[in-house]
Amino acid sequence: MRNAARVLLMLFCLSGAAGAEEAASGSFRTPAKRYGSAYSVKATLVSDGENFVVPVWIKPDQKTSTLDPGQVAFMGWNLKNLRAKDVILSLEHLGAWTFQPGRSDWAVKPEYPRNCCVGVIGQDILKFYRLRFDPRPPAHIVWTHVGHDGKSAAGEKQEFERKLESLFSIRSGLVRVGKERYDLSVTPFELDFPGRRVTFENPPAQVRTGAASPVFRFEFTSIDRDLEVRGWSGRSAGTARKFGLGTGARVSELNGVPVSNLTRYEVEEILRGKKGKVLEIGFLKDPAKQEKSKVYFDFEKDGFIGAPAVQGSPGRN
Repeated sequence: MRNAARVLLMLFCLSGAAGAEEAASGSFRTPAKRYGSAYSVKATLVSDGENFVVPVWIKPDQKTSTLDPGQVAFMGWNLKNLRAKDVILSLEHLGAWTFQPGRSDWAVKPEYPRNCCVGVIGQDILKFYRLRFDPRPPAHIVWTHVGHDGKSAAGEKQEFERKLESLFSIRSGLVRVGKERYDLSVTPFELDFPGRRVTFENPPAQVRTGAASPVFRFEFTSIDRDLEVRGWSGRSAGTARKFGLGTGARVSELNGVPVSNLTRYEVEEILRGKKGKVLEIGFLKDPAKQEKSKVYFDFEKDGFIGAPAVQGSPGRN
């Protein structure tokens, strides 16, 4: 029994080590959702004794923190002049804050099937923190309060803000910073606002450009929210036409899932082969005739094929 108790105590200490380290360093952690290379968290806004839990984007390339007045009114929240008496992130009290009005349309139809967030936390709050973004499940952000002196050379500030613009996108986890490419779907990184630094934990050499390109280029249609095929990666063009999937075709399903239920990021992940070895593409050869067809792409063979030899759920072989 004593040995078992010792083991349990050791496990408890190990599981609490990360949290204790954060507490000792004045840090706190927020669970996050990741869309491409963008992150969202839940914030609690306090107003006249009421607490409103709202999803917000973490958007370091935006100057001010904003709330969407239309969404606030629609939800019936009593936030006069968009002022919260307190803003709380994972039990951390940031204090009173007046948000600027701003439409939260960073992710909207048809690019995105559902609105994520009613607001944005921008530089006016983030500049006081060193942020560590970790995309590995469960995705999270570690916040360390380090203050802000407001001093920075103009050239240094401009270079830093150019990096911020490329870092946060709902379209893809693959970003280019300067001459290097990083896959932020697997790469934790630290964003130090006071120090004007971005530090990546994985080397850029781990990203292979050819392997990261989707099978085909696309745009969402505005009405049905299907995918319209706009072009091909070099390996796909010839064989695609042989199987009836030409430029202009409307793709309605990927691996049996309606495209209308997928975000742009999710579509690109599937088209890069990150969700399975074989991709099933359901499409309309002639949208006017609503003639449905299917074709399969084998990522290991790097080309289109007939029906997979092993029957089952495509993308899970």
